[in-house]
Amino acid sequence: MTTKRVLSLLQRGWTAFVDPGREERLQRGTTLVHRDLAHQRDEFDFSSSMAKHDLPIEDAEEIARRIFEKCLMKAWDDEELTAKEQKTLAWVAKHLNLSREETERIQRTQADTVFTSTLADAFRDGILDEAEFKKLDRIASSSGSTSATATRTRMAPSDTSVASSPRARSRAPRRAAR
Repeated sequence: MTTKRVLSLLQRGWTAFVDPGREERLQRGTTLVHRDLAHQRDEFDFSSSMAKHDLPIEDAEEIARRIFEKCLMKAWDDEELTAKEQKTLAWVAKHLNLSREETERIQRTQADTVFTSTLADAFRDGILDEAEFKKLDRIASSSGSTSATATRTRMAPSDTSVASSPRARSRAPRRAAR
């Protein structure tokens, strides 16, 4: 488990301890504000929607992030992110007052999840056919990458300290010579 994942779990646990109703409040707020966004469209105002539902301002960033993630997951349903969907997502991010950095981070994370899932499905039968390769390439290009780069990052060892240890280095030439 990565350090980032451990810290995230600890933070959620602490938050649940300090504010036990927060998760329920966030889920309720996400549903209500998302509904307002869908119904009001161009008239939607994030701050007004939060106030209308008596949601604390401290929850605004998390609710906005969750709504954006929900919209992004819907857009990825067909494992492809079209130009029209990207335009809609940009509109949603703007109306939720999300920063460009935050939306890019969320999009990279979701694209990574979709790519990894699709790659696993493609390798299930042991053969990566042309259609599967093209699908992986479309997913990777939607996130500004290539399928080769995206695959390499998933195939690289996660703990480079093992491969660079003196013992591993001393064995490497023997393996190559065999």
